Amino acid sequence: MEDTIPASHHPKTATSTVVIALLAIFLVVAGVVFANKIRDRDTTLADKQTQLEQARSDLARVRAQMTAAEGNVAALQKQAEEGKQAAATLKTQLDEATSGQADLENQLAAGKTASARLQTQYDEVLASVSGIQSQVSEANSAKEQLQSQLDELNATTGPLQKELEDARTQVSELEAKLTQTESELAAAQQKQPRRR
Repeated sequence: MEDTIPASHHPKTATSTVVIALLAIFLVVAGVVFANKIRDRDTTLADKQTQLEQARSDLARVRAQMTAAEGNVAALQKQAEEGKQAAATLKTQLDEATSGQADLENQLAAGKTASARLQTQYDEVLASVSGIQSQVSEANSAKEQLQSQLDELNATTGPLQKELEDARTQVSELEAKLTQTESELAAAQQKQPRRR
């Protein structure tokens, strides 16, 4: 007796072939999609790493600028303090010279009423008064110059102080950006599937 193949066997074989072919196509497509996702993830990680390095570079540059600005402000503040001290010293000298001038003027008034034998003393006092007046004039001129220098220093310190505050604000923003980028990079690395 000859073996015969049932007629229903051929459609099942064709269906299985189609299913296997579709499954193979699905696996190929899934492999391509997965490879694209891996490539996109690697590209994203590289971009994040580049952004992180740029943020670190910007942060270092701004910190260096802030340090330089702080040094300039400190130097100008020191000069301003020295100018104030010099102005105070000259003011004291001016007060002393003014007081000495008043004393000499009193002596001059008394000398005018003195006798002829005090004429020599009167002349000496008058010469002393002239010298004191010259010192007073020089002290006033020096005081005005120091006051002008002090005003210029104060005017210069203001913009530098603002520059320092701006630099601190920029550092805070860059530090926040750096923290965010590091968090995103860490999250991306955690999502990366482990390769066996």
